[in-house]
Amino acid sequence: LFLVPADGAGVTVTPYRLRDDHWAADVALDNAAVGADALLLGTGTAAEALQKVIDKARLLLAAEGTGIMRRLCLATQAYTFASDERLGQAAVASLVIVAVGMLPVMLLTRTMRIRIAPVSPVAAGLQTRPATA
Repeated sequence: LFLVPADGAGVTVTPYRLRDDHWAADVALDNAAVGADALLLGTGTAAEALQKVIDKARLLLAAEGTGIMRRLCLATQAYTFASDERLGQAAVASLVIVAVGMLPVMLLTRTMRIRIAPVSPVAAGLQTRPATA
């Protein structure tokens, strides 16, 4: 596992905005070369470290999917109550949707010990892919 500088020779980073307004990037390596000092982890430890990261990413994706499905179920319930003119029950379901959306944010901000200022690729001076229709 090597640390390759994003502005190094042979490295092309193409950032773009996802539909959910998060950032992602395509990274292409074309004959990129680094020195021995760029080695982060050897063969055996790199595979183990990457597997841990992949496992955590899968867990986070599953949690995100579960949260999205929960909010969709609550939105469907609120719509059903509202269309049946049971507005009192629709209001409760709507408030639960807001609470479910806010709870993870409140828990994460409370447990965070380090403040990290978000930097978009544009602010970092990287070029973005042109918007498509």
